[in-house]
Amino acid sequence: MPSVPLMAIVDDNDALRDSLDNLLRSVGFRVQGFASAEAFLQANHAPETACLLLDVHLPGMNGLELQRQLMAARWPFCTNPTTRRISSMPSRRLSRIRDTKRVMGWC
Repeated sequence: MPSVPLMAIVDDNDALRDSLDNLLRSVGFRVQGFASAEAFLQANHAPETACLLLDVHLPGMNGLELQRQLMAARWPFCTNPTTRRISSMPSRRLSRIRDTKRVMGWC
């Protein structure tokens, strides 16, 4: 695994996803964005993901269902509560830097 943590962003709002991508890259994280829960699963990035920023309100599979599936499948970032977490708050709340830092602190 590369030394720089991978932050995955799953949000159907392109502008928000791009903004979060730019913010996280500016502080040194590797970032991969996905427009849907299904796209995240198909890309198979879960094993290398250190933190998942997950919108709850997604078309198709919603964020909570994705979280349930990942936990049921025991993906590595779901099974080590000390080092890796899933954030499943509505991503619209991440528009403030304070909220972004709080979520990043969970990772």
